[in-house]
Amino acid sequence: MAPRRRTARRELDPCMRARICELHTSARWGYKRIHKVHPEIPISTIRNTIKKEQERVNQRSLPRSGQPSKLSSEQKENLIQLTKENPHIKYYELQESVDMRCSKTTIRRKKGFNGHRDWQRVVWSDESTVERGKGGQLIWTWNDPSEQLVEHDVREIRTGKSIKKMFWAAFRYNMRTSLVPLTSDGSSRGGGITATVIRQAS
Repeated sequence: MAPRRRTARRELDPCMRARICELHTSARWGYKRIHKVHPEIPISTIRNTIKKEQERVNQRSLPRSGQPSKLSSEQKENLIQLTKENPHIKYYELQESVDMRCSKTTIRRKKGFNGHRDWQRVVWSDESTVERGKGGQLIWTWNDPSEQLVEHDVREIRTGKSIKKMFWAAFRYNMRTSLVPLTSDGSSRGGGITATVIRQAS
């Protein structure tokens, strides 16, 4: 079953902002408790609403300096959530989620909706296959076409199925893993390396 597409969220109205701040200040409710009463509002939005209470006048957002943003804070959070749920989501799908209010360039820019990211906490991983006989490189020669088959310019290249092995590794700011050999997934139809095997290795 295809995953349910998330829709863009609208900016909270002043009444709802006042309600959230009142629950936090007067009733001393935490973010999670407020979210249980209003599950339609993300915890991140509740947190930002409370933190920015002093910056607003009558719970209304202050005008920004410079060119106004094309997306509200809720829409930006929605874009971030969509990319987390589906890392392979297409640009046009992200644009549709915000009613085509921004261009691909806006989304592509890191500051367009994601802001600063703590790259020291990001883990980069990849897998690669090593196959015997695949390390040969082309050799260029100045010989004439009639001399192409001289003995010292001919190299033997083995063809057919060769021994090969896939490895996985990862690194981040101050850490790196060793090479992890991946074993074929016996439950898969082709018997090769699947996403399940890679997830288990990580």
